[in-house]
Amino acid sequence: MSERTRSGDGISPNSLPNAVSALVQFMQERGYRDDECVGTHFRVGYYRAISHHVTELQKEKRPGAYIRNRKALLKQWRALVMQLDRSAAAQNASETPFQSALRALFAGVAIKTTALRTGVPLATIKRWMAGGLPQRTTLRHVQRPEHHFGQVPAH
Repeated sequence: MSERTRSGDGISPNSLPNAVSALVQFMQERGYRDDECVGTHFRVGYYRAISHHVTELQKEKRPGAYIRNRKALLKQWRALVMQLDRSAAAQNASETPFQSALRALFAGVAIKTTALRTGVPLATIKRWMAGGLPQRTTLRHVQRPEHHFGQVPAH
């Protein structure tokens, strides 16, 4: 994040210490040190983790502005992880972790039929398999194929 900040492609240099502080607190809350890999916490289960984090901040009686600021800073970290995933996948001519999970889930299965049975728009599934990411408003769609195939949802 600090490299992107210096290049003008990240958060402002003045906000960087707060962003690092938000990340450290978020990871410590989950029992991780600040030198451990953060990627998994910003991919699968991100929104549930953020919800839990907000609850913890509320228990600490943090003001609403503080909580909103922390959420915004953690959103920046998530955006960075997702951007790095996409960049690495493009550079290596490979798939993002989300694409790989989808391909494994749909291996040997007719996508169109599954889309119809699960109520997930076919265009949405195709967009995800092409490298697009689910939006928060369509997260419920991610779980439908998991349920359909008897998978435990990845929260």
